[in-house]
Amino acid sequence: MGDSVVVGAGIAGLTLALALARRGIASTLLERELVLSEAGAGIQLSPNASRVLVGLGLGPALERITARPEALAVFDARTGRPLVRMPLQLHARGAPYLVLHRADLQAVLVEAATREPLVALRLGAKLTGLDGSGVASVRFEIDGKAEEAVGTVLVGADGVRSEIRRRILGGPEPESTGWVAFRALLPGREAPAWAKTGPTLWLGPGGHLVTYPLRHGEAVNLVLVTRGAGTDDPVSGTAAAARIEGWADAPRALVAGTSGRDRPIETVDLRAPWARGSAVLIGDAAHAMPPFAAQGAAMAIEDAAVLARSLAAPGGTIPDRLRAYEAGRRARVSRVARLARRNGLVYHLAGPVALARGLGMKALGGARLMADLAWLHGWRDGDPSS
Repeated sequence: MGDSVVVGAGIAGLTLALALARRGIASTLLERELVLSEAGAGIQLSPNASRVLVGLGLGPALERITARPEALAVFDARTGRPLVRMPLQLHARGAPYLVLHRADLQAVLVEAATREPLVALRLGAKLTGLDGSGVASVRFEIDGKAEEAVGTVLVGADGVRSEIRRRILGGPEPESTGWVAFRALLPGREAPAWAKTGPTLWLGPGGHLVTYPLRHGEAVNLVLVTRGAGTDDPVSGTAAAARIEGWADAPRALVAGTSGRDRPIETVDLRAPWARGSAVLIGDAAHAMPPFAAQGAAMAIEDAAVLARSLAAPGGTIPDRLRAYEAGRRARVSRVARLARRNGLVYHLAGPVALARGLGMKALGGARLMADLAWLHGWRDGDPSS
């Protein structure tokens, strides 16, 4: 197995470069930005994702930047009443459920990649040409100087608007879901006590709100999902709170006290190919899905682990190995995408069916609801039962 060329130095690309290096495979990691500044604020890493990162030797670094919440408190957003508490560490087994700032995670990954001699990280790389039909080749410019990276595999880890998907695989453009995510950070000193004690999920008619504290309570991350187009422009908390009239005072007041950005929620058609020739996609480039299961980053991290194992496996051509990766991931990713779509329906119910939802959740209890996610959070790379 020769070198790999990875386009995109987000969570997916950085994790893949490290996973390849741990298996003795060198990679050139190309990123168009001169400075890596991860979009968004908070991120949740369920055990299926943290297990991969711990396996890459990042456990001590993660310990310093993450929190391990014990439970997710779920509320009826209209009445403000608690519905259930879901134990988040039920499937930990040495890999905890973590919450952290995206920028902190990216910094840990960048530091590890920079120390790794088998990873060449090139920032400010503007793509000028791509070839994934035989030997993988990427032509690019840095500061106006033309360069080329050549390897046996070209990996598109370049997000929902992937150039590799569009130009090499002929894949589809991203599709709007009709949902928009208002994302904001509130200083911890300005947040109410309930928002600083642990993650919360507020289920309301036509939308939902997720909150959790970051950096030992220095800030509270919030994501409000409602119907809308999304422009990626700054939005006041007052304007965002106006979308949830009829909700209880607590969540509306929290949103109103912030300022953030609207980000459109887009997906990629899961039926499109992920691999062709020597080119392959991972993460959102392959399967961007609604964030209603908190698994976008987790699926990218899983992809990286599985692709690295597939490329390091003996025998078979590069296209054969890439097809094996794709075949091995499709069923699981599709199942997670179905869960996200189902959650989107359940979270946003209104009227009598919302009342029935709440009663059902209370009857089952948080432990039972979380136990039903063993197939998701208990995943281990290479375990055929997961």
